[in-house]
Amino acid sequence: MVRKIFAALVVPAMATAATASQPAYRPVPIPGVRHYTYQVIQTINGTTHKGYRTLFDIESKGGELFAIVRSTSELDADSWKPVAPEPACRKAMDGGTDSIARVKLYPLGTNARDLGASFLDLCAPPAVFFPLTDILNAVIIPLPGSFRATELRKAGDSVSFTGFEAAFDRAGERIREATDGGEVRLAALDDLKAAIEWSPHRARLTTIDQTPQGPLTLDGTEAWSFRVEVDPHTGIMARASTTSDELDLKIVGAPDSVPHVRISRAVTIERQ
Repeated sequence: MVRKIFAALVVPAMATAATASQPAYRPVPIPGVRHYTYQVIQTINGTTHKGYRTLFDIESKGGELFAIVRSTSELDADSWKPVAPEPACRKAMDGGTDSIARVKLYPLGTNARDLGASFLDLCAPPAVFFPLTDILNAVIIPLPGSFRATELRKAGDSVSFTGFEAAFDRAGERIREATDGGEVRLAALDDLKAAIEWSPHRARLTTIDQTPQGPLTLDGTEAWSFRVEVDPHTGIMARASTTSDELDLKIVGAPDSVPHVRISRAVTIERQ
């Protein structure tokens, strides 16, 4: 499974009201804990389906954001199979009596930006780690940082952001992805919501999976975008989803006659 991880820069939170010098929405959520459901369905070559479903909270405290994973499941054939980490792993992931893991999303420390052990202990099963990468991706889009969404003032405004690279090596998968930039746009703004659309340029992608037969390397591209809706007065995320996510990958070393691996991903995050 392919994920995108980006670290936002840290700047002070601004006031709620939108003026010529202020963002159109509150850029950092007010303090508190909110409950969400995450789901991803991945369709491979039009037939095979994989996915995760996670119940989690977002805690906003002192200008920092944390994700608290309550439960998670993996799509197995046509049903969802709960995933329960061992007690020692739960403890290593800062889980508690009613949670599996607690992870800092914002601001990310320098050591956490490779999504290694300083982000989440390496014992984390894929059903915990991979949903958190999408959650991180959606949460930081509206926040102050390098994606520049806080510079948007009115519906229709857009700004470009610079290129970035994401990489990690864990959970049996090594990924490196890079794009030369993209655009963030304020798609809608009213008293109830600010809708932000984030669209990187087509990215170059290499993924290496560890299989019983040895490493399997795929190389190709990914084109994806997210839409995130927040309450303009509180900064609280109401929902987020991919508006598109398409991967076109070739198995490295395979004959040209071998078809490409084509994957589409549908991510949704809804507030409970």
